[in-house]
Amino acid sequence: MTTTNTPDYEQQPRIAGVRYRPVVRYRLETTTINGLPETREVPYTVMEPVPPRDWDALIIRGVTSVAIGVTALAVVSTATSIGGLLDKTVPAPIAYGVAVIFSATWLACQALEYVERLEPTRARNAQLAGWAALLISMSAVVMFGVDKNEPVAGAAGAAVDLMAKGLWTLVLGHYAVPLSEGVAHWLRRRREKITAAAAVAGQVRRLDQHEAYLTAVYGPTAATAQAVTTMVEAPALQGGPAVSGQTVSAPTPAPVPAVPVSAPAPVPPVSPAAASQEPAVPDPLAKPDHVGPDPVGPPALHAVGGPFKSDTIRAALAENPAITDDALIARVNAAHGEDPKNSDSVPRLRRRIESKAKKKAS
Repeated sequence: MTTTNTPDYEQQPRIAGVRYRPVVRYRLETTTINGLPETREVPYTVMEPVPPRDWDALIIRGVTSVAIGVTALAVVSTATSIGGLLDKTVPAPIAYGVAVIFSATWLACQALEYVERLEPTRARNAQLAGWAALLISMSAVVMFGVDKNEPVAGAAGAAVDLMAKGLWTLVLGHYAVPLSEGVAHWLRRRREKITAAAAVAGQVRRLDQHEAYLTAVYGPTAATAQAVTTMVEAPALQGGPAVSGQTVSAPTPAPVPAVPVSAPAPVPPVSPAAASQEPAVPDPLAKPDHVGPDPVGPPALHAVGGPFKSDTIRAALAENPAITDDALIARVNAAHGEDPKNSDSVPRLRRRIESKAKKKAS
């Protein structure tokens, strides 16, 4: 039997004035019997230094706790005062429920101010709205005291909200670290780009949902409408005239009368100086050395309001119910033009038409 231990962490020498605490750690111990190893964890204790207490963090936690307690008491005090003021006109549950809105409003503005603490311009709106809501709430509490002939008590109750708001302003100001112009610009640009990408993605997803809905509900009608829209928009994108409801063919060029060409008269030799003074005029009837293929005319435009693919498929099935899908696709391409989607849409339309015909027959 053989036992192998992993070395313990070396115990560092203690430093005077530093507090230490015992910490339990584990090392691996491997026991081998007859060539079969097994490993287990063995605990051992070491002394590690204790970091000094972070008094700044403790103070911030304490101030935040005080702010939470003061805010809770302020909400209760304000709701009681304003609820008692509204209790004369509405039922008590509704009055006290509405009274909570006065404190909840400036608290919500305070939360938005914290979220936008890195952008003072955006946080400014929430800050102004919060102070406006606080003034309205304090005025309502003072009015309650005046109504009870206790204006001093009303002013004291209103000051509770002011102290709660002041505490939160100080606490949030601790986290609102001002940024340099370069860092602020970088964060603003990143937010703009990510927000724009999220907005575009949401709109594209919504449009895809609408397109899928139209395809599922309207079927061939949606495909026809999409084809019509594509045919109407294509000339506009190319800068050409709008497509009319009739088929337009390319105009036939008018015949050009043949002009007899006579042999040129002999020309006396011209000296190089004379040839350089008068440039030679090219013969308008001469053909260029390289003649390419004749330009192809624009393709014939199909009628927008003509027969649909479903009509062509119905006519083909009426003539030959046993027609193959390939022959049916070729017939649709001949009638409506080449379209790569026909290989999928034509058999699907055929099955739908045949299914409807069987239901009507039954």
